[in-house]
Amino acid sequence: MTNVIYTCPDCGGDLTMTVLLTYPVIDSATCKSCGADFRKHEETKRIPLPDSFERYEPEPANPYQQPVEREIDRHPISVISNSLSSVEVKLDG
Repeated sequence: MTNVIYTCPDCGGDLTMTVLLTYPVIDSATCKSCGADFRKHEETKRIPLPDSFERYEPEPANPYQQPVEREIDRHPISVISNSLSSVEVKLDG
């Protein structure tokens, strides 16, 4: 894969590429050397979602459901030593 660095047409300096998260999205390029700003406004085209997507409908949450005890919850963990590079633990039980 080749990396691309766009250069300024005014001074030849490197451009910083930015995407402005507006609606519609605007691509922006700013020159690090001379401060020139370039923007590309593109037309928004609406197309239907392809048939390969399926509708996702999550199951409704039950506020009265009790939490399920997991295997990891049955084994308390004791921290034996702690440093910036590693943590040594001991499983109690």
